[in-house]
Amino acid sequence: MNDIGSSHSAWHKSASGVRSVTTSQFQGNRSIQLNKNAYITQNNIPLDKNIEYSGYLWAKGNGTLSLSYSLKSGSSISRTINVNTSNYAKYSYKIISPSKSKVYTLEIKCTSGTVTFDSVSLMPSNNYHGMRLDTLQRLKAM
Repeated sequence: MNDIGSSHSAWHKSASGVRSVTTSQFQGNRSIQLNKNAYITQNNIPLDKNIEYSGYLWAKGNGTLSLSYSLKSGSSISRTINVNTSNYAKYSYKIISPSKSKVYTLEIKCTSGTVTFDSVSLMPSNNYHGMRLDTLQRLKAM
């Protein structure tokens, strides 16, 4: 994972309260730690209409994360994750996009406490062993 907010990262961050943690990471070289009111965002996430998506992340700490998938029009899909553990635990959620092939922005914000997290994932529920069916169909056609 590239450092959040660097020119090589797909993620953007708030001005303060975001740290790359290299001493207690879950996987890879670093995890992300958010203090209250800090957030990270990623743009250009396509979601198809009426498809259920399964998401998860691994987190530890004591606080609350708000995950919000938003359109420029202002509509959004939000989930709240309450974290209260000193060891990493998997937190899962499901969403259904109300808009067809719209491009969303994901914001992960710490609304209370301090939370360290890693391995953020969102996959259509109809995936095949962790691979998107549309991608597999395109590969098969090639």
